[in-house]
Amino acid sequence: MIFLFSHFNESDSDIISTDKKTDNKSLKDTKKIMIDEINRMKNVRSELLESSQKLKKQNEIFNIFEERLRSSANLIFSLKKRYKTNITM
Repeated sequence: MIFLFSHFNESDSDIISTDKKTDNKSLKDTKKIMIDEINRMKNVRSELLESSQKLKKQNEIFNIFEERLRSSANLIFSLKKRYKTNITM
């Protein structure tokens, strides 16, 4: 009976050892997944910062274009006014 009890403990020990190995592997896998995800997020952050800079530059270009269009429209309106004034004289 002692032998059976002793044998039972060894079996439990093997199961616990196997469980620990499984848990260890699972933790290592989880750690790798988390590291990969952090690296992916860092890459995404870099890409987003780059995109943000490009969008800022595009916005500046559009603002300059808007100013030039407004200025051109004012000039055309002014020339049209002069033309009408000159015709009526």
